[in-house]
Amino acid sequence: MSSDQIIESVAYIREQSELTPTIAIVLGSGLGNFADELPDRTAISTSDIPHYPISTVEGHQGKLVFALLGKKPILAFQGRTHFYESNTLDTVLYPVRLAHELGIKTLIVTNAAGGLNRTFSNGDLMILTDQINFTFQRALDFPAHEKSSAVTYPLDLIDKAERAAAANGIVVRKGVYVGLKGPSYETAAEVELCARLG
Repeated sequence: MSSDQIIESVAYIREQSELTPTIAIVLGSGLGNFADELPDRTAISTSDIPHYPISTVEGHQGKLVFALLGKKPILAFQGRTHFYESNTLDTVLYPVRLAHELGIKTLIVTNAAGGLNRTFSNGDLMILTDQINFTFQRALDFPAHEKSSAVTYPLDLIDKAERAAAANGIVVRKGVYVGLKGPSYETAAEVELCARLG
């Protein structure tokens, strides 16, 4: 992936929507319909965007949706490309780098994942407070100005999410996300290992 490719993708997107959001949300499995409910939306098929990676996983629609949520412009990614679809970080990170180039400052990422905490129930919502990277992949090819020493989960955003959930009577949990390559399920021993790591 080159910066020229990102520039070409951005140029195409700018022709489709005049909104300039600073907040984006990646809609994971089961959440894609959220973007369909946004009023006055502009949906761009990712297959029309130059150089944009195509998702092959069912339920990932492959659209970028520009819309207003309340009075704030947002960008919603309906679907994403998983690491196991391409086995390259460039493909997985392309939408993130594109979002950055579009002016996104806050990226909210959602997904459907299994849980290891036995006090949780099926369908519980969990706010991530940290992560363990068991993909053993590192984004070493980030341009110098994009390098960061660590992925962060800002406490102010976690607090806002908790307050919003409480105000709407939604129970949320907090925990650490373990990133694994997939697409196969882990063995019982691997699951136990992850649970012991906390």
